[in-house]
Amino acid sequence: MNLFYHYVNQWYRNRLALDRLLYCQIHVTKRCQNQCAHCYFRELSSTCYDMPLKELIELIETIRIRADKLSLISRIDFTGGDPLLYPFINQVAEACNLEGIPYGFKCNPESIITKNEQLRHVMEMCSGISLSIDGLPNTHDSIRGDGSFDNTLKAIEILKDSGIQLKISTTVSYDNVGDLIPLMEFLRHERILVDDFTWARYWSISHRDKIISAVDMMQVFEELCDYYESVFSDSSFYVRLSDGRVVPQIMIGFKEHQWYPFFVKKGIIASDLQRDISSRPNCINCTATKHYYIIDPDFSVYKCRKLPETKIDLETLGTQEGVGFCNSNLVECMKCIYYNACGGCAAISKCLAESMLKAEPLCPYRTQKTDKPNL
Repeated sequence: MNLFYHYVNQWYRNRLALDRLLYCQIHVTKRCQNQCAHCYFRELSSTCYDMPLKELIELIETIRIRADKLSLISRIDFTGGDPLLYPFINQVAEACNLEGIPYGFKCNPESIITKNEQLRHVMEMCSGISLSIDGLPNTHDSIRGDGSFDNTLKAIEILKDSGIQLKISTTVSYDNVGDLIPLMEFLRHERILVDDFTWARYWSISHRDKIISAVDMMQVFEELCDYYESVFSDSSFYVRLSDGRVVPQIMIGFKEHQWYPFFVKKGIIASDLQRDISSRPNCINCTATKHYYIIDPDFSVYKCRKLPETKIDLETLGTQEGVGFCNSNLVECMKCIYYNACGGCAAISKCLAESMLKAEPLCPYRTQKTDKPNL
């Protein structure tokens, strides 16, 4: 058995559960210790600095009520800025616990390595913490500031010692794409157990030249696929957990949209899984097609925070109107045979094709048309 092929197929089968969630990513604050060069939130307007606590607690209750009405599982990730800098994060965590909503944090390492016992308790109660690593030390620090890489390693040690689920994400541009495999090798060498490692392309209206082209992505996929196959065949890549399960040291995710058509072309995706995906509209493509919402400190709600065009009314969160996104036959990607599992990226299309309704220029799969749109 090819263990990597097996892992990829299982990852996509698990991904089919996306439509069972009502997920909200809430920007509770604009407070942040860093000025990251690639932070898209800095390019976007926001008129509020911190979310008012009373209204935020009411929002958490609303999320639970609307998820219950849809028979969906609710989940919240708090971000910012750094959500651990939000003055009332303890009360917010308590509100989630009262409503029975799992919550996580997308935050900076600086807050984690402080000796704040209240924050430590909040973190230990959460379902997982996501930290960013954008390459090896010099590359990462050039993006996030001097000392950030070392702070991240210190934070990881604290999280793992506390048994907190660790997620690592990487934003990949032409500046750091060469660090992807070396970063994996670093994590392996340090024996860091990662519960979810994903990367996605950098996005910026202001710096389009740093966005990796779809054509160059093919070469990145080829190199990574060869590398992943090799590590999955290496027994040292696996660890035994306290519950007896044997798992990869680094649980790799395939968040970048075009992984799926690449895997299909490589013959990696099982035929029954391909049939299942092709018959289920919007099953694992862009999360904006599902009950996924991004909420700003001023309670503005978006389906994609990179696209102001996707702003919706708060009242439509958890409704059919709220889940609708790009439901138009004018959307070129909807005519592609891979749409249900790829969907393209409307934000990158806006950057490179000047319209969120167009397919990404030079996409190697744009000629793979169906007889009718995927609706």
